[in-house]
Amino acid sequence: LEDAGIKILPVLLDDCEIPLFLRSRKFADCRIDFKTGMRDLLESFAISTPGHIPTVVFDEAHRQEGWHVKPTIELDYSVAARTIPNQYKIVPHRHGQFSDDVMRQWNILILPIPFGTLLHEVESEAIARWVYRGGGLLLCGFYFMEAHHYTTFSSLAKLLRIEYGRDLIMRQGRTSRDDAIGQTCDIRRDLCAFVEPSSSDPTHPIMSGILKVDIQSSCTVHWVGQEADCALEVRTDRNVSVMAPKEGVRHPTSPEKFDLVSKYAVEDAKPATFLVAAPFGRGRVVATGSWRMFVDAYMDDESVDNAKLFSNCVCWLLGASTEASQG
Repeated sequence: LEDAGIKILPVLLDDCEIPLFLRSRKFADCRIDFKTGMRDLLESFAISTPGHIPTVVFDEAHRQEGWHVKPTIELDYSVAARTIPNQYKIVPHRHGQFSDDVMRQWNILILPIPFGTLLHEVESEAIARWVYRGGGLLLCGFYFMEAHHYTTFSSLAKLLRIEYGRDLIMRQGRTSRDDAIGQTCDIRRDLCAFVEPSSSDPTHPIMSGILKVDIQSSCTVHWVGQEADCALEVRTDRNVSVMAPKEGVRHPTSPEKFDLVSKYAVEDAKPATFLVAAPFGRGRVVATGSWRMFVDAYMDDESVDNAKLFSNCVCWLLGASTEASQG
């Protein structure tokens, strides 16, 4: 305590109301796992390596180059990579699984949804631990998610108290089956939702300067943790429709997935949440409904604020990494 030379090392064993004078203190969060909580506390006493350059990693190890529009830093995420502040090191992660050792020196992970493959359970758990210890994760989903015939990382999202909708946000009035098919592969400005977003906290740093956003191939995103723990929810305006697969050809081994959709349930003129941001342990996570929001075609478009939104997300996530490194 102040002026008495006493050090306080709080340990949180269960959900409770934390005393006001302890809320800003570093503590061992042992609600999920005692060993992890104590290790995180001990790591906070580690001395930072002089000259360490914070690292921002773009995942390319899960076949992301297989998408028609490719979320890789040498192709359609090149503008996203250039928006990272110069003082940070930008690294593509192109080989191998996520693990505690691989991610140990990372500060930010940009994770567009894998192509035609799934994150292994051990990878999802490693990412969740890394965020919990102070990492910043930008999790970029895709339309339909668990109903998509090809890919999902919903299991990782659930570990982070986030749920992706089995749906598709479209421009209002563009809800035919041909429209839904048309948005799947290429950049389609005639089908994307051009929205003026609102949020649960207009003063949040992520919302700074955000007036208009183009959204393509996005599902809805939902925070499923305690309401007070969610830092931000960003919604479209009413000029959208949300389409959910209703009938079609089911996947032979995963009946919850559709190989082909023939009929949709459509909900019109209702704001849809496409981004959530929240702390998770010492780290932070931002989840968006689509990785296509941040491809070069939309990031280069000065009539919308997609580039600013990406930059704001990264800066907010970097804040968590800085705070964690300071213990």
